[in-house]
Amino acid sequence: SAVVLIFLARGAVQKATEKAVENAFARQAKLFEFVAGRRSSFVQKVQTDRWEAVNDFLIRIERVFTDLNRARHGHEVSEFFRTSTAGTRDIVPLTAVFEDLHGKQFLLGSDFYQLLWKRATIALELAQAKSDGALARFTKDKDKNMRELERALDGEFHLTSAYKDVD
Repeated sequence: SAVVLIFLARGAVQKATEKAVENAFARQAKLFEFVAGRRSSFVQKVQTDRWEAVNDFLIRIERVFTDLNRARHGHEVSEFFRTSTAGTRDIVPLTAVFEDLHGKQFLLGSDFYQLLWKRATIALELAQAKSDGALARFTKDKDKNMRELERALDGEFHLTSAYKDVD
């Protein structure tokens, strides 16, 4: 009877151990699933925010290019230039772009940050251009930068394949 009792106790201990290991694995799997889901949501949120930030900066910089063109052709562009007492001109919306780019550097990532910084710098150089040759060079640089941005956007967000049927 002692042997039977020991055999039954051993079976109960073995079952309890198996159940405890099974529960531990289930808890770890749930925890992993929870963390992976949160990580996936975080990555998706960052990607969405990055897309919106890049798009916002492109619109703002293009608006600066448009207003520079208007000012170059003699049109009054209100709240665009601010002249210091020393006579230097500040392009108010472009200064804001540079400040915001610096503030969103980590969200944008180094590639988008550098490409957008370059685009804003081209706008600044275009504003300071004195000759038609310089204007042509900066326009060429602007077009090249846009192609680089398009490649980076496609690489990050797969824009050219987003609407293709992959089945």
